[in-house]
Amino acid sequence: MALVRSYEGWKDAEREGSAFEYCWRNFLSAQTLQAIHSLRKQFSFILREAGLVDADVSTNNKLSQNQSLIRAVICSGLFPGIASVVHRETSMSFKTMDDDQVLPYVGSIQLT
Repeated sequence: MALVRSYEGWKDAEREGSAFEYCWRNFLSAQTLQAIHSLRKQFSFILREAGLVDADVSTNNKLSQNQSLIRAVICSGLFPGIASVVHRETSMSFKTMDDDQVLPYVGSIQLT
């Protein structure tokens, strides 16, 4: 989350013409932030070409302020093999690689 906020702050500072000062005050590398920006543009292009996101950025970012969702996505990306979902006709469960059942914490589940 700190990296995302640093990047967003840098983009805001860049629009205001103070990107160098922002990097200096926050001990950030302008060169690294430029590389991140370039990678984001490449990923965005690839996702659009694959049909996974719309060209309209506003619809793609409608959940970008939901920190719980972002944390869950980051966690699942960093730990993809932590558990698997077992679907049955009438139920769904989670299992570890050792075939142990995983019981999610009730407070972590949001029903909408």
